[in-house]
Amino acid sequence: MSVNIKYKSETVNSESARKIINRTYYSFDYSELESFIAENFPEGKDSEIGEIVRVRFYREGVIWYCDVQGEADFDSAGLQINYGNRREHPEPQKHTLRTVTISLPLRVLDNYRTCWDHHLWAEVPFTTDHVLLPEEIYTSFTEENSFYHNNILFVWTLSDHAPAQAASSGKRWLYVRTPVKHGIKHITYHTYQITEFGEYNTESAATWAVQKALNEVFTKPLLGDMGVGNKGGQWKLDDAQIRNNGKKWVAECVWTYMPGKWDPDLYPPQINRIKIGY
Repeated sequence: MSVNIKYKSETVNSESARKIINRTYYSFDYSELESFIAENFPEGKDSEIGEIVRVRFYREGVIWYCDVQGEADFDSAGLQINYGNRREHPEPQKHTLRTVTISLPLRVLDNYRTCWDHHLWAEVPFTTDHVLLPEEIYTSFTEENSFYHNNILFVWTLSDHAPAQAASSGKRWLYVRTPVKHGIKHITYHTYQITEFGEYNTESAATWAVQKALNEVFTKPLLGDMGVGNKGGQWKLDDAQIRNNGKKWVAECVWTYMPGKWDPDLYPPQINRIKIGY
């Protein structure tokens, strides 16, 4: 005898967009019934009646029965939402992409030039009060806070006095130019954030989110980067949370993308002790 559904055993209880569906299957052969349930309705997996949350075998006379209960969510079009066997696989089920802004120093830009945020001093004879600056000062680049090039001194900060560096014999320092982009040390940069999330029946299944270390740097989020990182770059885990929405445990991770690399000296931060104040 094959496995059959008990007549009029299916019940459906609706709760907004969620439905709880109960069915009862039966067979004279327990092994046959057990194999059928294991293949089609194993607890914790998605099925035609949603995620299986309860399976119960029992016997009445010579017939074996199995009560199966599934929970299913439906979208606005009435289509059942498949969560990808959330109980058996404690990991994110979905992800979303959005843009956010972060603050970056000017110097990380590919086209950064030192004159943007440095003050310029020129070495001139004592009798000279004016200097024609060479075009190259607008194209030169250095990672140093100050440097000297062709009688021009680039200084990161402005002092009321001449640079501490001594001028050449018979010359003095003449202040000749404020930064080309005066007062701008950082830019507002648009980048990407991916939020990975999932819903689970148990708190323990949702703990994948907090098992990752905040401020850690990764090649890509767990479900991939939606093509954002196809030119390189890294992702930093900026937020993780587990919460209960009244029905399920919800886990979320938020990842932020940086073209190139997050500064390895800063991320992940290594903190030996927490101090009050500075």
